[in-house]
Amino acid sequence: MSLIGWVLTIVTAPGVVVHEYTHAKLCEWADVPIVEICYFQLGDPPGYVLHAEPESYRTTYLIGVAPFLVNTLVAAALFATIPLLAGGAGGISDTGIAGWIVLWLGVSVAAHAFPSTGDAQSIWQQTKQQYRSSPLALIGLPIVLIIYLAHVLSFFWFDFIYALALYVGVAMVLPGLIL
Repeated sequence: MSLIGWVLTIVTAPGVVVHEYTHAKLCEWADVPIVEICYFQLGDPPGYVLHAEPESYRTTYLIGVAPFLVNTLVAAALFATIPLLAGGAGGISDTGIAGWIVLWLGVSVAAHAFPSTGDAQSIWQQTKQQYRSSPLALIGLPIVLIIYLAHVLSFFWFDFIYALALYVGVAMVLPGLIL
């Protein structure tokens, strides 16, 4: 891992933890046994949840993509609290250190929203096995392609561009949210 990768992994650790926690919770809710959990590490991958193979395609799919939904919602909620820290109006500059911490947490969580290539591989394996018996499996292929495309685009900082776009989207809904 390069020095920049190492620093980014440390700085965005909260996003990794939320991502892996979501995988683990989905496994728990779906009664899928967890073999091993690493919520954060300095390495590649920065976190993981190893679990048994789910019984249904739907469960595999949900375990794989749930962090995208949860991380996005958590980050948006964090961004939405920034105006509250400024007394209901104003931006980051009016919030003091608390606003900057909330902004960092929101960016960190949003930057780790996209499923990993390991998540894509799990969905792909189940898609190949169950596309004839489960109509839901037909959506697996485009989702896997989108995950791999996001992974390739991460070389161009796509995950952070997504975090910025989410912040801007929340700011458009909450006019008091500005820098």
